Amino acid sequence: MDEYLKSRYKKGDAKHSAKPMFPVNSKSDIPEPKTEPKPAPPKRQPKPKRRFGLVKILAAVVVLAGLGTGGGYYYFKYAKAPTPLPKKLVKSFDYPVYYPTKLPGSYKYQPGSVNKSGLLEYKIADGSDAVVVTEQKKPKINFDPSVLPGFKPITVNQGIAAIGTSSNAIAIIYVTPTTIINMTAINGISRGDMISIAQNLSTVKQ
Repeated sequence: MDEYLKSRYKKGDAKHSAKPMFPVNSKSDIPEPKTEPKPAPPKRQPKPKRRFGLVKILAAVVVLAGLGTGGGYYYFKYAKAPTPLPKKLVKSFDYPVYYPTKLPGSYKYQPGSVNKSGLLEYKIADGSDAVVVTEQKKPKINFDPSVLPGFKPITVNQGIAAIGTSSNAIAIIYVTPTTIINMTAINGISRGDMISIAQNLSTVKQ
């Protein structure tokens, strides 16, 4: 048997060269592994814009609306009016000093305000037409100027006031919670301008 096999598979016999038991495929025959497509990265959501500007605008509208109604009353009652009165003069008084927040027409403050033993005096004028304003600390006794002969009450922002005639001149007496204000007309200032000045009086920051 061995001799027979040797004769069949002689060295160098091309017919009976060794062959692999299983056929070997070329590279082209081997299927390439499938690769799954990578998922696209998620899109970044845009951040919501802050609306601070809109909030500020709405807040400003609310404030202005308040000033147009009850807030307006609060402003005129408690706001500290800008004033040309000297700061040292204002600080020399132990009671609130008043000055108009607005003046009618071309009326302006005239330099020369003074402190006369606790009595403040200043002048507002338009040419020769003027009003002299004097202020003093209110006594503890309540006083209603509208009961004086020839005086009639007028509407003001604080306290009570009345307009009439004193020594042949138009006069206004204004009583606030802390101060008594006397206004006396000089020459041709009208009653309307006098009332306008009185209605715009407000406390000055000390």
